[in-house]
Amino acid sequence: MMRFKDKSPYWLAGLLSTLIGLGIGRFAFTALIPLLIQDGWSSAFEAAQLGAAALVGYLAGPIFVNVTQNRFRTATMIKVALILCALGYIFVAWHDLGFYWMYVWRFLAGFGGALLMVLSPTLILPYYKKSQNRGLLSGIVFSGIGIGVCVSGLLIPYLYEHIGLSEVFIALGLVCLLFTWLTWSTWDRVPVVSESQPLGDHSTVRFDYRNKNFLLLLTAYCCNAVGYIPHTLFYVDFLVRQMHKSFAFGAMGWTFFGIGALLGPVLLGKLSDLIGLKNTILVSYFIYILAVFMPVLITYDIVFYASAFIVGFFTPGMITLISSYALRIFGDLKYKLAWSNLTLGFSFFQAIGGFSMAFLIKNDNYYPLFYIGGVFLIVSFISILAIKHKETKGT
Repeated sequence: MMRFKDKSPYWLAGLLSTLIGLGIGRFAFTALIPLLIQDGWSSAFEAAQLGAAALVGYLAGPIFVNVTQNRFRTATMIKVALILCALGYIFVAWHDLGFYWMYVWRFLAGFGGALLMVLSPTLILPYYKKSQNRGLLSGIVFSGIGIGVCVSGLLIPYLYEHIGLSEVFIALGLVCLLFTWLTWSTWDRVPVVSESQPLGDHSTVRFDYRNKNFLLLLTAYCCNAVGYIPHTLFYVDFLVRQMHKSFAFGAMGWTFFGIGALLGPVLLGKLSDLIGLKNTILVSYFIYILAVFMPVLITYDIVFYASAFIVGFFTPGMITLISSYALRIFGDLKYKLAWSNLTLGFSFFQAIGGFSMAFLIKNDNYYPLFYIGGVFLIVSFISILAIKHKETKGT
């Protein structure tokens, strides 16, 4: 096997891929929903459906990965996904072409984001598996989500005020293209066990989908996909149109979400190095649950911001922890199969949850969604608690 320098910045490429795939491709759109309605691009229902379109694309991504195993180079698929995420914003700017035009491009942005979330970590994280800071490095890779949310929360209101909504979409797409260019050559240099060694051929790898730990981890991750939707899809609109706050207030709430999302993966990754993955996940879910209920139980401005920050902290943070836990439990060769199927389950529940919640909104009342989200996260907590896996150093 080829040897690479330990200081190879593959983690940076991973960070930029999660920034593009979810930070901008998926989550930046949340801050744009009130603007779509305000500028007459779509009705409130259509705006919610455009948000859900990315969730449907996110469902199609892991299905595509499973169906096309070993037919395409991982690096090539990542590059295509990066471009799709960029175009998924740029072409929405031509909103005069209608709702279905915008829907297709939001779908493709979600599809590209899903490919990045499945392929980028499974390509990069095994490279750092023997590092003493593997949890921290995993967190850094997923912190791109928070950076994208934070930057978009600060940038979108400014750009909208000065240049207009169409230009905001184009600007976000151009940012994605810039980061794509910066990482373009890196993907071809990452060492890939599954593509360079016979043992990595998935045709020779057996994965037991009836494994109890896998089913429990799948249950936890699928319920997580529903639990975080109220904040990640509707929170800005909830603050602006239900709580009658200004768009600036809503955008600032989303910025707090982004700050939390920036810090969460790194700090939780480091915490998992200290107290173990399972303990970190359980503590995280307990606090996560409280934060999801907060906006409907205590309606103070500071609480809205605190809830956004905490949920933001655990949204990509939990992705980091579950991905790392899957690698820890199933090992290198089965990790890609486990993670792609975990992402598939997550995507399915996220899509169904997103569509269902869009239909459940009555008279701009988002309160029921937060109760539903909190209950699903309680199931996640119980599922992780039931997992039995002995954590040992280096496994």
